[in-house]
Amino acid sequence: MTERGMHERRRPKGLRGVFAVGLSLGLLCAAAVVATPAGAARPIIPDEPVPLSPAGQIIDATPTFTWAAADDAATYEVRVYRGKRVVASQSGISGTSWTSPVLPTNVDLSWKARGISATGKVGPYSSGQPTFRVVVPAVGDAWGGGLIAYVFQPGDPGYVADETHGLVVGPYPFSFGGGPNTGWYLREAWWRPCTSDFYGTITCAGGTDQIGTSTALGSGATNTAAIISYYNQAAPLPYSHAASIADSVSGNGYSDWYLPSKDELAKLHANRQVFIDNMNAGKPYMNFDGIAYATSFWSSSEVDSNLVWALNWNDPNPATAWFGGTRNATSAMIVFRTF
Repeated sequence: MTERGMHERRRPKGLRGVFAVGLSLGLLCAAAVVATPAGAARPIIPDEPVPLSPAGQIIDATPTFTWAAADDAATYEVRVYRGKRVVASQSGISGTSWTSPVLPTNVDLSWKARGISATGKVGPYSSGQPTFRVVVPAVGDAWGGGLIAYVFQPGDPGYVADETHGLVVGPYPFSFGGGPNTGWYLREAWWRPCTSDFYGTITCAGGTDQIGTSTALGSGATNTAAIISYYNQAAPLPYSHAASIADSVSGNGYSDWYLPSKDELAKLHANRQVFIDNMNAGKPYMNFDGIAYATSFWSSSEVDSNLVWALNWNDPNPATAWFGGTRNATSAMIVFRTF
C-alpha cells in the first residue's frame, strides 16, 4: 500500500462531506459579498405625487393636469378614468403638468399620477384621486355668478375650441361697497351722470361729445371703462351713471361686471324666450328683479353724441326692439361678465 493510500484511508468519510459543504458555503458567501458590498444603496423608488388639479366642475374639455413633484421621480405617468375604464393616459412626462386630449363631457371622471425614477423604478400611484366633470353649460343655466346669456360660437371673440365660454347676465340684488342694494337706481339709471333736485330739475355732468364706444360683441368691458374715464365718476352714488354702477357691482363672488354692448345685449335678447320659459316653468331664472317684465335696458354703445342704443325687452322682434335713448334720460340696466 502506498503512502498516499494510507493517508486516504485514515481520513474519515464524513469529514470529506463536511469539508465540501463548508467550501461551497464559503464560496457562496464570498460571491454574495462581491455582488452586494456592505453599505450598498437599495434601488430608489419615487415617492407618491400629490394631485392638484383639475377637480370639481370645469369647462375645459382639454384640461391641464398638475401635481406636486415626487422625490426621486424623473418622469411621470398620468391616467384618467371614467369608472374603471381609462379614457386618457400619458407616460414619460418630464414636468409636473400635462394637457390631455379631448375628454368626455357631462360624466364623472377621476385621475391619478405616479413617478418613475431615472433607472426605471416605478413609484406608487397618487392615493388621492380627484374627481371632476367637464360640463357644457347652456343658455339659462346658472354659471359664473349669474345666468348664461350666450355661449360663444366659432368666429366669436373669446371662442376657444374644446372649451365653453360666453356671456353671463348678472342677478339682483347686488352689493355695493359692502352693503346690499335697496335703491331704485339699480333698476334705472342715467346713462351719463345726472342729478334731479326737489323740483325735478335735472342737471347732468360731463361733456356731450361722442365717446367712441363700440357696438361689437366683446366690447362691453372696454366701453364701460371708456365711459367712466370720460365722465370721471366711478363712485357708486345714487345718482351716478349706468357704467359706473355696473363697474362697481360685486355680486355672487364676482366683481368684473360691466354694461353690455349693443351686440352683447342682442345675444341675451335672442335667447329671451329661454329666460321667460324658465320663469314660467318655475325654474331658477335669477333674481332679475323683473327682467321678464322690464321695459328697456341700456347698452354701453352710442348711436351718436346724444343718443345711446337701448333695448325694448318686451319686443321679441330684433328689428324693432332697438331704439336710441337720450343719454340724459333714465332706463333700466343689467350687467354682464364673460366666463
